[in-house]
Amino acid sequence: MLSVDVVVYHDNEAQISLASGTIGGIMQRLNLQHTFSALPECLLEGGTLPNGSPLPEKAIVAVHGDMQNRYVNIGYTRRLSGQRPDLQFIISVDRDYVREGMFQTREDYEFVREALSRECHPQYPIAVTPVNLLGFLVGKDVTYEIEESFERYMQRWKALRGTS
Repeated sequence: MLSVDVVVYHDNEAQISLASGTIGGIMQRLNLQHTFSALPECLLEGGTLPNGSPLPEKAIVAVHGDMQNRYVNIGYTRRLSGQRPDLQFIISVDRDYVREGMFQTREDYEFVREALSRECHPQYPIAVTPVNLLGFLVGKDVTYEIEESFERYMQRWKALRGTS
């Protein structure tokens, strides 16, 4: 049985608690062992766990872009990806708010524009979804099912490892 560590950086504990149960169900349906960690966003920049140790090897890390702070999490994620190529990242970015002046750097903006033009797929070290993070994780956005979801991402992740 395949095993994976899932780390979600988010400051809303209630939302992450909801997502945790859904992720557990997804992993059970896909016959995947997993550990789930919900971490405060302030730890993303350093890529550490609360005790200061590094993130688990080959973890899947999910975070929202943080539009209110000029998408600061995009830069943190891109830097961390360069330092830790074993990790895979999923970033949630609202497609309606992707304009150059809204980002910390032009490079972050260009990266997101390019990433949004392709599927949110685990073949990319950093995948970007236009769905809000909670909606992506639970597979629903308010009242409707969404096609691009964590479950679909994990199905593809598992397929890339040669198991179905």
